[in-house]
Amino acid sequence: MGFFYQALKKAAGVPTSPNEELVEREQPTFEEDLRDKTAAATPTVKPHRKLSLKFPLESLVAFLSPPVEDENVIAMEQCRVLRARIWETMRHKQFKSLLVTSAMPAEGKTLLSVNLAFALSQIENVRVLLVDADLRRPGLARFLGMMPDKGLNNFLKGDESFDDVCWTLNDSLDFVPTQPVEEDAAELLHGQRMVEFLREAKQRYDLILMDAPPLFPIVDAQVVAPLVDAAVMVVRAGQTSFDLSRQGADILKGKLIGSILNGADVGRKTAYYGGYYTRYGSQAKKKN
Repeated sequence: MGFFYQALKKAAGVPTSPNEELVEREQPTFEEDLRDKTAAATPTVKPHRKLSLKFPLESLVAFLSPPVEDENVIAMEQCRVLRARIWETMRHKQFKSLLVTSAMPAEGKTLLSVNLAFALSQIENVRVLLVDADLRRPGLARFLGMMPDKGLNNFLKGDESFDDVCWTLNDSLDFVPTQPVEEDAAELLHGQRMVEFLREAKQRYDLILMDAPPLFPIVDAQVVAPLVDAAVMVVRAGQTSFDLSRQGADILKGKLIGSILNGADVGRKTAYYGGYYTRYGSQAKKKN
């Protein structure tokens, strides 16, 4: 159009400016235009810091390093059973975010969360994000042998971006730690930044596994539960009362996709949990 515009101006005797462009610009093709628009819409992803784990990690049974004890083999197989059931449920329902919680502290949810995350990351073409959502008593970083300088708490306060608080554990598993927050933990988890965090995580990962605080006596897990797609509740054999388990299930309501009985002895079934029985492994008794 530039060339014809200039010709018309000359024919009409209108003077042209020396700064006007006289060369017809080449129009982009449809493919080039689409590529440019897609690139502009795709957010820039910064490379995450990589955490070099020192194996073997105590109580990590998702995969085993020699020497291998019989009880760890059993625990690993049970971890794989849980992986298969959880992944199939999440995939079938098209869920991405999973909350791991318990009724009370010291029931083994942190140990279960990290083992499940490593186990799920072994599924081909599945990217997993492990998140420490326990702002009051974070334990995942300690389990992995790291001392983070920033984490989920910084993102929720608006101080850092998603990439700034995310670490790479292996090719298919990333980790967001957190640092202790006492006074406004529930308010941070209940804010809009938590919604934004989950939205961004769902764009990047196939599964987000969140290690949450217990449901009692604090409210933090009850605040996060409505924001996730699904939840599982860990109960410890011989420790968690039936009444507390039932109250916890009532709080999670439609989010609950299953409960996991932790620390049960092989061959010993009990009516304490209404006949429900599974086993995660005796290693779970050693750590929260």
